[in-house]
Amino acid sequence: MAKVFFKSLMMVAFLVSQPFAIKYPPFALGSFVLEPKEGKTLEVKNLVSQFGLKIKDISPSLRSKVVYFPVEIDTCELRRAQEARDYERLWELYWAEADRVLTYVAEFRSSGLVKYAEPNYLLYATYTPNDQYFVDDGNYRPDGGPDQFGCFIMRCQEGWDITRGSPYVKIAILDSGVDIDHPDLFENIWVNPGEDIDRDGIPYDLDDLNGVDDDGNGYIDDLNGYDFVGGQKGLMVGDLPVTSEDWNPDVHYYGDDGWGVPDPSVGDGLDMFGTPGGFLFPADMGVGHGTHTAGIAGAVMDNNLYFAGAGGHCKIMVIRAITPEGTGNESDIASGIAYAADNGANVLSLSLGDLGFGASPPQALVEAIEYAYRRGVTIVAAAGNNGNRGISFPASSPYTLAVGSCNSRRQRSSFSQYGSGLDVLAPGGEANLTSGVYSEVIWSTWVASIAEARDSGLVAGEHYIKGEAGTSMACPYVSGLAGLILSLNPTLPPDSVYNIIRRTAQDIPPSGWDEQTGYGIVDFGEALRRVGVVETAGKPSVVTLGLPYPNPANASLHIPITLNKPMEVTLEVYNILGQRIKRLLQCNLDAGKYDFVWDTGELIESSGMYFIRLGTPYGDKMNACVIIK
Repeated sequence: MAKVFFKSLMMVAFLVSQPFAIKYPPFALGSFVLEPKEGKTLEVKNLVSQFGLKIKDISPSLRSKVVYFPVEIDTCELRRAQEARDYERLWELYWAEADRVLTYVAEFRSSGLVKYAEPNYLLYATYTPNDQYFVDDGNYRPDGGPDQFGCFIMRCQEGWDITRGSPYVKIAILDSGVDIDHPDLFENIWVNPGEDIDRDGIPYDLDDLNGVDDDGNGYIDDLNGYDFVGGQKGLMVGDLPVTSEDWNPDVHYYGDDGWGVPDPSVGDGLDMFGTPGGFLFPADMGVGHGTHTAGIAGAVMDNNLYFAGAGGHCKIMVIRAITPEGTGNESDIASGIAYAADNGANVLSLSLGDLGFGASPPQALVEAIEYAYRRGVTIVAAAGNNGNRGISFPASSPYTLAVGSCNSRRQRSSFSQYGSGLDVLAPGGEANLTSGVYSEVIWSTWVASIAEARDSGLVAGEHYIKGEAGTSMACPYVSGLAGLILSLNPTLPPDSVYNIIRRTAQDIPPSGWDEQTGYGIVDFGEALRRVGVVETAGKPSVVTLGLPYPNPANASLHIPITLNKPMEVTLEVYNILGQRIKRLLQCNLDAGKYDFVWDTGELIESSGMYFIRLGTPYGDKMNACVIIK
């Protein structure tokens, strides 16, 4: 059973004045990113070998590559600085090693062999930072306890009256991983049909994990997604350079997946410099951030448990590219973006952003974002949480929809970044920027980290629910809406989805678009009414579900189906309470006419009205019938 906990939420110490102009490490140590010029790949590899470095493709679909080399930092000196909390010395050690990165970048830029070479920039999960300790001492809403006030602001119910989403629409959550077997997420986790050997649709089924790349996509056992962070514990030194990738983006499901128990995904109780208690960063966000954003977009609806995800029955593809401390380097994130695009994601949700390092956005990410967009992926990104003018990347990309945060008063949240690239707002809570205390939070699914276990007596890796605030929370609401739009019309290109969401937003004065609030707060009802019907009048339907016969039926029921093209179909029976009682069919069918016969004698329930649902990538069809026992 999941647990409820509350948290005292304070801005951490690194938001105050510091001895260096930079507040966060801008790039990873021990690696940098480049793209060879056309026809120069072999020469680049030779130069890499001359320097004694290692090179690796970011993705089979992208030309960018990441180059690695061993970190040579004095770990004893680092530990002494950590124990003494010597902030200035920690930065000296960091920059001494960072200079090696910049030297290599300069060498490759001057070689004339590369289109670009740059540091492996770090991006940060866009949750509003919390204090380093966890306490279960109260709540942050006037009437107390978890709720989903944001859904009422966005008129979700009106939208859900039109569609509750299709399981054929996949929302990729690229984040810190997801607690896949959380009771309010498990049923909505995407199962890769090419890796689902026994075809039972169960996430992390041991029968499917055979150590083989069954679908030939280059990733072994990517049954529910992929983990590009692997065994990294989030430390800046030693763990951020070359590590093995981990097929399992979950925390603890089925115990030891090769990284130990508890999985390092849960964290190690330290910040990214190995400091207990979060001297520079909060210790161990763990997999909680990704679990929280996944729940906002995809918590199981109508299961009498906790929350209703904005995307209803849309499936969640899990991609882990953020470490337990909330950082992700551009090469891992670019790999995750390409994975989503290559494996059928309809929507990509990015609750992360850069901090403005470099004269331009990280080039590997620029190319990965454009690649996904060209593949037809709708990309939704968080605007950022520093409260300043200017949208963080990738939300600032012309290929994404930039989402800021609003509070319960329908105002821009004080922490939400704004500017010329802002598209819309969605509920993300509120925080006092002076005291750092959350005054409003968005509740969702959560999983406890090692630091939370140490400081508050929680169980690391256990299922919880939690309130958080930030544009990270606003982003998956809009990702869920995009999933609903594509459930009605999966043929819409990204720009059409963006424009539907923009044009139907609830305007906030002054009239029209403005850089503080964009086009306004997203409106589920208006957006889904704008989509219209899937097929144009006069155009034959791609899918037809005929009327079942005989009706009433007492022995067998014929269900006519017509498909105008090959596709995967699911045929299911529901009772009048909306509960699925039988899955009749789940397979790929060729184009043609079919007459599926169901033996109603299998029905355990009593006589009454039942609903036949045909699910396809082109939308859902449903007809009613009466069964007499």
